[in-house]
Amino acid sequence: MSKIQKRFGLGLEIVGLSILLIATAWDAEYSGWWDKTSFELQFLIQEEANLSLLYGVADAIAVPTIDDRVAAKQAASAASERVRLAAAKIIEMREQRNKSLEGQAADFAKTKFWLLIFGAIFILLGKVIFFVHPNAGGD
Repeated sequence: MSKIQKRFGLGLEIVGLSILLIATAWDAEYSGWWDKTSFELQFLIQEEANLSLLYGVADAIAVPTIDDRVAAKQAASAASERVRLAAAKIIEMREQRNKSLEGQAADFAKTKFWLLIFGAIFILLGKVIFFVHPNAGGD
């Protein structure tokens, strides 16, 4: 009976170590991907904000050069509208990024967490069965 228990304990340890290996691969593949993607999304939002600001400044600088008051008002209004739409787009991009952070990133982290927990539990159970069981030391 003790050889069967020892093998069962070693089997549980192997399963636990395999789960921990999967957790490590999961962390390297998916969590690393998500960290990189998160920074890229932030970069895109910042780029959109910078470009919108530059376009708005360019439009605003051009307004005083227009001699026709009606055309100048229309140009100023168009510049204002362009900046407003850009701000709305930036807010939408930020909200989309936050949603994905709450959704996918949380799921990736929970998956890694549970893989680590289950791996540790299997290893500990294997150790308990292999070493602590009274008959485990015998043949």
